[in-house]
Amino acid sequence: MKNILINIVIFFAATTLIFSESFSQQADVLRFSFEEAMQIAFQRSRSLLNIRDDFREEYLQVKAERASLRSYSNISADLPSFSKSITRYFDSSTESWINVADRKTNMEIEWEIGQPIITNGNFSLKSNMNTLAQKDEDRLFKSKLYIEFEQPLFTRNHLKKSIWREELNFEVTELESISDLLRQYGRFNRLYYDLFSKKKELEIDSMVVMISRSALNDAQRQLEFGSIDSTEILRLEVDLLLNSNKFLRTQDEIFQREMEFKHNFGIDLDQKIDLTADLKIEPIPIDMDRALEIGLANSPSLRELEISIEFHRDGIEFVDSWSEFRGNLIAAYGVERDDTKFRNIFREFNKTQSLNLEFSFPLWDNKRNSYFVESAKMHYLNAVNRLENTKVERANGIKSALRDVISSQNQVITLEENTNRARLIYEQSLEKFLNSDINSQELSRVLDEFRKVQNLYLEAFVDYKRSIITLQSRTYWDFEKDISVIEIFGGFLKMLDK
Repeated sequence: MKNILINIVIFFAATTLIFSESFSQQADVLRFSFEEAMQIAFQRSRSLLNIRDDFREEYLQVKAERASLRSYSNISADLPSFSKSITRYFDSSTESWINVADRKTNMEIEWEIGQPIITNGNFSLKSNMNTLAQKDEDRLFKSKLYIEFEQPLFTRNHLKKSIWREELNFEVTELESISDLLRQYGRFNRLYYDLFSKKKELEIDSMVVMISRSALNDAQRQLEFGSIDSTEILRLEVDLLLNSNKFLRTQDEIFQREMEFKHNFGIDLDQKIDLTADLKIEPIPIDMDRALEIGLANSPSLRELEISIEFHRDGIEFVDSWSEFRGNLIAAYGVERDDTKFRNIFREFNKTQSLNLEFSFPLWDNKRNSYFVESAKMHYLNAVNRLENTKVERANGIKSALRDVISSQNQVITLEENTNRARLIYEQSLEKFLNSDINSQELSRVLDEFRKVQNLYLEAFVDYKRSIITLQSRTYWDFEKDISVIEIFGGFLKMLDK
């Protein structure tokens, strides 16, 4: 009986230890690693899809701004416009007041085809046709077709600057979206490994309950032969009750965490899941200088500050342009005709041309504009200082994150060795207990130590995974795969551009 019990216990212990692969696979259980879970999340998670939708919205705005350099066409119609006015005057011949009604009916159609140019000017072909009818008069038809060119002079190219700003704003949006995705990635990593470690803890609790029940059964058999007294039975019953209660509490906590996990990852709440992970780690050799170089070069926050500096520099130019000499040129050439007969307005045209040149220059403003320029320069200098301070902060953050990775690596390796020793001691103690060389109290103490060491190892493993994510968030680089996080998430966002 003891040999059979030894084989059963060792079998269950071996299959539930922390280094076991996972539960035996069932047909209705969805099993996945963290990477596979993220593939599901990127397809179903509402929080990730919202980031994609926001990015798509900004992307469409940029496309609209880029389209401002393309040709356009507008048509407007006023069909018809009616107006009536009544004028009252005194007729001296009749010595009475007379009301005269003036009624006017106007119909007009305008059509314009335009082509903006990068110099902030605009070429346009315009066509206008209208008809005017007044009371007691013949209807008058008019047509006009002309080419117009308008070009601002000696001033900022607002069209080019607008496109430039929109492009940089979109770059900021893309960087912010990638940062949001990385934050969600870190949050999902925590959700995954918190649930994974809790499931592993349940395996250990299940093993503890099984061993406690086996110890109680064995003790009851020994009681029949008089080997132990009833006090030992009572203590083992209390241990079994406490261990069973802990097992049930862990089960309930896993249920709550699974619901949160499934909701965030976009998995059906009724779907059974099983999480898998390789609990052995391979130390990652990371050079501090390379990590700093990559982190400072890839940092979205630093790039956003650089863009902010460019905007502030442009702001100085914009404010300074208020006091500049400026002008506007409008040139037009075309044909027109008016007649009381509609068919006559399409022949024997009259030529029309115009040239309008406008200039303006402020004379004095009591230094109002110079004060605005000085204020803009102060904003620019503050942005430059903020960038330099942020670089120092980012460098310190990268150093701290890298130290945490190295420290957590060493801790996991150390605890792995302790776990192996604790498992060996537990297996030896279990065999001694079954051979009646030690009592159940000593076995419980060894088992409790084994559980503590394994839980410590799980905590250290999860901390290591989190330290890796933290280093990624500081450097935007995945040192495990040696690839840019910006490249990964940026490619995910740009998949929307079909």
